[in-house]
Amino acid sequence: MNQNETLLDLELRLLVARHGKDRVVKTLSEIESIDHGATEVRRYKKKGNEWLLVGYESADRVTIENGVSAYEDGVKRNRAKRQSKESVEELVREISPSNPAVTPLLQKLARAYENKEFLPDLREVRRFLASRGKPTGIQSRRTALPTVLRVLAHCTVDELQAFDAEKRGSRSDLGIITDQILGHRDNAAKPA
Repeated sequence: MNQNETLLDLELRLLVARHGKDRVVKTLSEIESIDHGATEVRRYKKKGNEWLLVGYESADRVTIENGVSAYEDGVKRNRAKRQSKESVEELVREISPSNPAVTPLLQKLARAYENKEFLPDLREVRRFLASRGKPTGIQSRRTALPTVLRVLAHCTVDELQAFDAEKRGSRSDLGIITDQILGHRDNAAKPA
């Protein structure tokens, strides 16, 4: 089997895994080749559990490739939007704390949060928010950062400094377990 046949085989297996053999066979049977350069595509619309023929459309290979390319570009843009995150400075600026002395402490704690030095576990984030009367239905640490910063913005400078000092001495459960497994007695003996 040459490389193109192997790629085709893999792509078809992927389609069958995603959509099921019956749907792939049905769709392939609906595409009739007119010649190598153009293809007639039947358009269907789902009504209930049935697929009804809406019409025919002639599409050449270039049009199909452009459609696939546009779809893939859209997927990449959506993924990039989801993955792009605001910088710590932007998040703190959006919160705009009333006390200007709080701003550098918020930025410092936000960086520590991102590095998992402050509230390193989702469990700890939830506990912190619950202790401050905020909803704890968060799904990830990353998405909780703006909420954590809003809560911290209402703290006094002394409280923020205490959080900063506390984070230096704290270690996550995973860090302690790792040290125990690896036999690093110096680090494992430190208080959690």
